[in-house]
Amino acid sequence: MGIREGMPLLAKHEGDWEGTYTYVDPEGKIIDQHRSHLTCAFPADSEYPYHQTNTYTWPDGRTEVHEFPGTYDGYGRMHFDTERIKGVTWGLDENTIYLTWIYKEKGSDLRLFELIVLSDDGNHRSRTWQWLRDGKLEMRTLINETRVSAGAAAQANPFGEQIIAAVVDHMNLDHPEDSLLIVRSLGQRPEATSAETVGLDGEGIDFKAVVGGAEETVRVPWSAPISERPQIRVEVTRMYYDACAALGVEPRPAEEH
Repeated sequence: MGIREGMPLLAKHEGDWEGTYTYVDPEGKIIDQHRSHLTCAFPADSEYPYHQTNTYTWPDGRTEVHEFPGTYDGYGRMHFDTERIKGVTWGLDENTIYLTWIYKEKGSDLRLFELIVLSDDGNHRSRTWQWLRDGKLEMRTLINETRVSAGAAAQANPFGEQIIAAVVDHMNLDHPEDSLLIVRSLGQRPEATSAETVGLDGEGIDFKAVVGGAEETVRVPWSAPISERPQIRVEVTRMYYDACAALGVEPRPAEEH
């Protein structure tokens, strides 16, 4: 029995979700808030029967992307074991999924407990995290999400896979130093030691960077939304010159871009 048959409620979560994460202290005071886009996928050509991608965006433009491949044990439970977390999830009833995990870098004495409730129509999710250290509440995370239709998801990125792959390859093969300059300055990661381009859309470009010894995804927005391939070159070139100016670096001659 595969994961879809063994965890039918989880299968109903397949697709893209957008929402808001709100973090509150034990008294209910908001201590952080950011937007989210989650993709829940069941790839057929992967060693992992489930793969979740979480993209978080803060009001100041910071972005984080985290990948969560899951394995199925054949008995109704899915396990996560990545560099970031270790946990297990299973269904409680026809609407509710339970998930518990630890953040490895925060220690096993801090455990998180989550309930994920799917609406009857399958288009809304209500999620609550409880953060407990040695059994004492540290904070809660409150999450409200709405399903993104397949049509809306497809329209979100005006550039096809071939265009994105060509730009990514060009940046990483011909201008890897440019990515690092952009991440350090426009990406507000001055301590970054390496960076590579990993993707783009009509709103901005994404880099995978190493900052303080840890890997993270950094998004740098375009000056304005774009939809045509020539605009990508214009925007990346502008970013390069802006980054050089910000860091006091002498830019290359224009013909070398």
